[in-house]
Amino acid sequence: MNNGIKIIIGLIFVFCANSLTQAGDIQITHVRHDPRTLELPTEQKVTIDYRLNQAAAVTLDIYDPRDLLIRRLLTREKQVPGDHAAIWDGRDASGKWVLPNFYTYAIQAQTADGTTAVYDLSDVTGGRALQIPA
Repeated sequence: MNNGIKIIIGLIFVFCANSLTQAGDIQITHVRHDPRTLELPTEQKVTIDYRLNQAAAVTLDIYDPRDLLIRRLLTREKQVPGDHAAIWDGRDASGKWVLPNFYTYAIQAQTADGTTAVYDLSDVTGGRALQIPA
């Protein structure tokens, strides 16, 4: 019998992945996460994949249902153009397992000239939800 908490990661695909977020020439595309279900507490993790079309400093945040920041996975990490991944272990900033609920994430990329793109569907569609059922 597994007494762990299960995180079900729900995807909301409303826009074409290649045209989701752009500002000027910088684009964040091909955003997805895997696995769709995360058992806590275990060593299993969620991988959030994305693609940059040019070099940028990337910040990736996890938010709770109240839209409060619970964990920053990347802080202005300098990245080259191409495919990238960030990993979330289901813990908050203090290292505690998160409670059963829906969680969303946002990715921000800023180029050297200050141009910024943000991938955050929560304002439009409810975001990419990471659900942790009771």
